[in-house]
Amino acid sequence: MTLLDPATCVLCAGANDCAFAAGKSQCWCFEVEMSEEACSRALELVGERTCICRRCGVVPSPAERLAETAELLKTR
Repeated sequence: MTLLDPATCVLCAGANDCAFAAGKSQCWCFEVEMSEEACSRALELVGERTCICRRCGVVPSPAERLAETAELLKTR
């Protein structure tokens, strides 16, 4: 059995900024749309619900997606 660090994202090993791990009662993840795919991947990796970071878990807004696409097109 592997012990997980509750402050580390299981997908990228970066800090997940989990408020619960810091002893607070409300976390950032309750106020954003989380990617079902990322949450499912994390669940598959560890076999239970676990925290992931914003970069791995948050669904980008339409404006963020447009900006990412524009950046990709600049490199072509």
